[in-house]
Amino acid sequence: MKLHKKIGVFGNSLIYILMTVVQKGVAFLLLPLYTYLLLPEQYGIANIVSAIGSFYILLISFAVDDAVARYFFKFRDDLTRKQEFVGTILIFEIGTSVTSFVVLLLFNSIFYRPFMPSSIELKYIVVGVAIVSTTALYSVFQKVLIIQERALHYAVNTLTYFLMNTGLTILFIACLDMGAVGLLFATAITNIVFFIYSLSYLRLQAKWCWKREFITFVFQYSIHLIPNRLASWGLQNFNKVFLGKMLTAASVGIFNMGNNLASIISVFGNSFAFAYQPWIYSNLERGFPGKKKVSVIVNLSTSFFIIMGLAIALFMADIFNLFISSSYRDSLIYIPMLVFGQVVSCFTVISIYVLFYEDSMTKHISVSTLLGAATNILLCLVLIKPLGIMGTVIASAISQCIMYIYMTTHINMVEGISIQIKTPLMAASICLIISSYCILNNSVLWVKIVIFAVAVACFFITQLENICLALRFLTQEDG
Repeated sequence: MKLHKKIGVFGNSLIYILMTVVQKGVAFLLLPLYTYLLLPEQYGIANIVSAIGSFYILLISFAVDDAVARYFFKFRDDLTRKQEFVGTILIFEIGTSVTSFVVLLLFNSIFYRPFMPSSIELKYIVVGVAIVSTTALYSVFQKVLIIQERALHYAVNTLTYFLMNTGLTILFIACLDMGAVGLLFATAITNIVFFIYSLSYLRLQAKWCWKREFITFVFQYSIHLIPNRLASWGLQNFNKVFLGKMLTAASVGIFNMGNNLASIISVFGNSFAFAYQPWIYSNLERGFPGKKKVSVIVNLSTSFFIIMGLAIALFMADIFNLFISSSYRDSLIYIPMLVFGQVVSCFTVISIYVLFYEDSMTKHISVSTLLGAATNILLCLVLIKPLGIMGTVIASAISQCIMYIYMTTHINMVEGISIQIKTPLMAASICLIISSYCILNNSVLWVKIVIFAVAVACFFITQLENICLALRFLTQEDG
């Protein structure tokens, strides 16, 4: 029996979790290097080009990767249909890659220039277009590996991509002093290499043909996913593009550095969610007793994320002074609010599976994302001009709060589920005020340690019942 068949569902899940932690962890550790080698303006240019490119990637890919995963699985027992399907998709992906490269490059004055500072040179756009045109096929390839349950292949492939991209980035910006274009060029070269590898792998499972029915299948499936993906872009990347257009590339660099430092909490949140997804589903199946367990774990985890966020916001200044270049010091003032937004986004990483489990409730996930994106875009348009970088930070935090309130309100409509809404938001807001005060007043380390110790004590006092219940649940299941 093949190795990937022996690993099992739990083993596959564990591999995906470990890969996420390793990638995000190493990427976080490389941030100090980037700050010393790239000025905020250079880092901002790279982020603006990437943010604009990510929008075109969404349009060009047309969520084909998710559709391929669906129909690759559907045709798994029909070898001929599966081969014809893969062959059709390969022709489609090659065609869109070539077409997108030519169109975006020739008409960059329409697709890129209006959305970026005029100071950004053509070379950045050329490299950015290369990234856009080579991304979609690799995404399809990764989804095929997941559907085939080849977790080890997926892990090795993803790690190799990450290490190659990281190695080239260090080479280009540290050894060859290529600046922002080096950061983008490393991704472009890595994408091209893995585009060729993806094509080689999928070609072995394909029969070259063009079947319109398969394209129709894919479009009918994908069309419903596009709004949600575009909304996700509005949440994550609109800020960078509009900030760069209204202010400067350097302001984008400052904002994104602070956001990257604050987002370390999302690494733990997403890994926690991956680990508990099977547990959530199995307990939802058990009816009311299982739903009570889910409610306890979710409420306990939100308090844990608040404490973790407070630690990051309180002590980030001390870490910053040791490892981050002083040219990015302006980002410190935004970290408490950015951490607040990341903490609120972590509140739903587990409870969202309740909506996934209840078929009639899944629509609220897309509605929540669209609502958050609309709020973020509207507030950016209103706040960035008068408040600068702080405007986009506030917009991001408020949009996360609105998504959390909307989503959790509908989660609580499921009988037997009871997730707190007001208390976590109030606690997170208090931590925001405290950490902001400490940063603005340059509080000494021992004061922050005392504040954190008191917060931890409050956590254990207020959550003692939930902690005991959680321990009892886990002990019962182990037994």
